[in-house]
Amino acid sequence: MRNPNGYGSVVYLGKNRRKPYAVRVTNGYKEVNGRFRQQYKYLGYFEKSKEANMFLANYNSGMPVKEHTSLIKEPTFKEVYESWLEYKKSRKKPPTASTIRNYNLAYNRFSDVKDRKIKNIQTDDIQKIADKVSEKSNSTMVLTKTVLSQVYEYAMKRKYVDINIADLCDWDYTETKEKMHKPFTEDEIKML
Repeated sequence: MRNPNGYGSVVYLGKNRRKPYAVRVTNGYKEVNGRFRQQYKYLGYFEKSKEANMFLANYNSGMPVKEHTSLIKEPTFKEVYESWLEYKKSRKKPPTASTIRNYNLAYNRFSDVKDRKIKNIQTDDIQKIADKVSEKSNSTMVLTKTVLSQVYEYAMKRKYVDINIADLCDWDYTETKEKMHKPFTEDEIKML
């Protein structure tokens, strides 16, 4: 069975190795002779394919992986958000209490991915959240996208991720046709 895009893979490196199975993920693309070739990052080597597949599954679910401490150190979305918020508060002009409350409201929309490693969150995961937000007002959608974008910019500066996933999603909102207030007619104004 084929793994989904962006999931990574287990490859067999040959029989003359002590650990012939490797787990690798895509780490960008490089142009060679006018064609783009995938670049890989190898996460670990294993004696059995079952061990390698378990490692890959744990890596993608964001769970800590026992044998590779470097993956355990990779932060979750929640950890990056909290670190970003502390950074914002430490600036010369920190956000107001009202702004922080709005940031937290926007952050709550990411409850489905908050406990996952930020590196493992896929565009499809965020697009589902963006689609749910499309039922809200324009200001809610803009705030949600802004918080996500700033969290990813913060993560990029710290080399946790390579791209800002907020820019890869479609952010729409539904305009309400229902007006909140009905204006007074000319006759009603004269009567007042």
